[in-house]
Amino acid sequence: MTSVIKVSANDSGRRFDGIGAVTSNGMSKLLYDYPEAVREEVLDLLFKPGYGASFHALKVEIGSDANGTAGTEPSHMRSADDFDIRRGVGLQMARDARDRNKDITLDALRWGTPGWIRDYDDKLKYYLSFLQGAKEAYGLDFDYLSPDENEGEFDVRWVVDVLRPALDKAGFGAVRLTGADSTEEWNIAPLVKSSPGLKDAIAVINRHYKQVSPRDAKDCGLPLYNSEDLAPYRNRFSHALEVAGKIIRSYADGRMTQYIMHPVIEAMYEDLPYSCKGILVAAEPWSGHYEVCPGLHVVAHFTQASKPGWRYLDGACHWSKSLSSFALAGPGGEVTIILLNQGDVDEEVSVEVGGFKHECLHAWQSDEAEQLQDLGLHPIMNGVLRLVVKAASIITLTSAGPIHKAPSCQSPSSPLPLPYRDSFDYRQKGGQPLYMIDQGGAFELQEKEGMPCLMQVLDSSQKVIDWERRPTPPPYTVLGPTSLCDYRAGVSFLLDKGRSRVLLGARCALSLQKQDLPECYSIQVWDDGRWTLQLGFEVLCCGRICDFDPAIWHRLMICCEADSISAYCDNRQLCNIQDASISSGNIVLGSDLSHVCFRDFLVEGLGEGAYCERHDALDPRIVSTPGWKKVGDDAEDYNRTLLCAAGSWEVMAFSFEGTGFAITGHVGGGLGQADVYVDGRSAALIDAWSGSPRKRRCLCSVRGLPEGRHSVEIVTRGESDPDSTGTDVQVNAIELIGSLVEMTKEEKQ
Repeated sequence: MTSVIKVSANDSGRRFDGIGAVTSNGMSKLLYDYPEAVREEVLDLLFKPGYGASFHALKVEIGSDANGTAGTEPSHMRSADDFDIRRGVGLQMARDARDRNKDITLDALRWGTPGWIRDYDDKLKYYLSFLQGAKEAYGLDFDYLSPDENEGEFDVRWVVDVLRPALDKAGFGAVRLTGADSTEEWNIAPLVKSSPGLKDAIAVINRHYKQVSPRDAKDCGLPLYNSEDLAPYRNRFSHALEVAGKIIRSYADGRMTQYIMHPVIEAMYEDLPYSCKGILVAAEPWSGHYEVCPGLHVVAHFTQASKPGWRYLDGACHWSKSLSSFALAGPGGEVTIILLNQGDVDEEVSVEVGGFKHECLHAWQSDEAEQLQDLGLHPIMNGVLRLVVKAASIITLTSAGPIHKAPSCQSPSSPLPLPYRDSFDYRQKGGQPLYMIDQGGAFELQEKEGMPCLMQVLDSSQKVIDWERRPTPPPYTVLGPTSLCDYRAGVSFLLDKGRSRVLLGARCALSLQKQDLPECYSIQVWDDGRWTLQLGFEVLCCGRICDFDPAIWHRLMICCEADSISAYCDNRQLCNIQDASISSGNIVLGSDLSHVCFRDFLVEGLGEGAYCERHDALDPRIVSTPGWKKVGDDAEDYNRTLLCAAGSWEVMAFSFEGTGFAITGHVGGGLGQADVYVDGRSAALIDAWSGSPRKRRCLCSVRGLPEGRHSVEIVTRGESDPDSTGTDVQVNAIELIGSLVEMTKEEKQ
């Protein structure tokens, strides 16, 4: 059966306002730690028209020092008398985007709120200073501004009676207001009809993560935007097609004329919330390596073949779970038609083209095997263009010119060179340090006693008002790749006067959204000499340092080697324990809301296991029996991957060259047991029962194997600890002191 799609130049449709992305929540920070030449390459891939993602719009977080999901964006005003518009990277990215595309639209939105803001006057000062600072320091004029908290309440009186008149009076009349950036069911639409003056005060109504809209929204007389929705999951072509479907459906079923994805780039570490989501990964500034993901090429199907200001052709915009279509017409007679097949069978399509003068259209196709394949010119014969859209693929037909496939990065991936030292004397005072992403507080380059240092600069008077969906933890910042395994980290610290605390963590496996402390081993010291060695919240060891003087510099160190965890202060060992709960992860520096200072930071590898090679359980070189099922796409699982087996004798197997490995996954009250065999011999028992459910925990670790090739089998028992309520085993990833290799035919048997 042939599907017919009618594309007519005489068709009516709304104005296309483009496809863009959000920079927020610390997710762009690592990009600005890259060497300049590489950073310029990446920015071209994001914003240069006709190249790479070619985003039409960029939304910038107005920083507040609150954690919006995966990190903080520094505030430009930490008190009513404080102002520094150059904090953070959001406005610099906006400047870089507009340097590449003078027509890119810029939007701004806040997540949290600085604690000093108490009334309309304070809030107005905060917004106006942001717009004025962006204009004076970066030469930026914003096109849009969201007047209230992301996904929070929408205050009609504030918008109509205060903000809109004040913007007009201050010379920002061209800044258009939007609302309500909500995840509720289009709660803004009835307000437009019922609130006098609101329709005149705002230019766009929008919502998040929804591709359909009700009639009262469509008929409100204002444009509709999908102002935040998913970006493709990293290296999941199927999810990239799903996002393409969301773009199409947002207009076909929702009449939303702009699609904004979150985030613009994944320039963050894998242990932070909502990782593994982005069209381009830039998380290795020390190596210069970045990764262009399939989702970037799928986005290019839309952005390189269209421009804001074109017109939708309503009759050709249709969404379904299998074949969907999307069409735009340009002012010069250009036409772009996108055909998306999310089904599992090929689709024959007949495109009836009327009212355009083109004799043929150029076709580009992306599928799992290859993205942006040039299919050449397709003739329009008697007003009809015929083609086959392969299962799980997307095709763009366009008269608008070529679509350029983004090149791969030329810099190879490599681990952080060890030993790694940072004296914090390489950037201007007040700047952010290399390779660190703040999760709470604000860690900035400062001076103490005439010496450069890293200082946590927020105090208790500057405690932020959290975004309503994410509590901001006490100050801590994360550093380095999550593949760090056996290493020691050390730093010198100076506590603030009065009560204060310092934290040094290692093997950070996960920073949870609703947890004050990350999942890591941490040594913490208070100003009265008390100390604890902890695993997350769990205290593993504690004591007190005699004659501890909080007014002088001290040296803190934590060492992790296999299952040996030890902590030192001023070269004196505080404790040594054996614990194998976490086998790898990056480094954490933390404090309370006081001006704790750090200097002479050092990370050193220990033995051959300084780094591990990590692979999610869906790696094709890992072989599993049918009983292992993928369950969910939770962001707290490495690579959004978790395999679960419930019965007995379900096998997961792999081979590697090296000397050791670890298996990671979930532990909890309803989980069971499995045997682990190495080279055919019993080597370990996995018992995943735990009174406290945890993710990304080490289920077993085997070290000290002879150098060479080894085969590993995980075999479920269908049994559990007597206290467990189930027998499931849930595996997330494998970590190798060595390299994963293809299994031989004999090993697979």
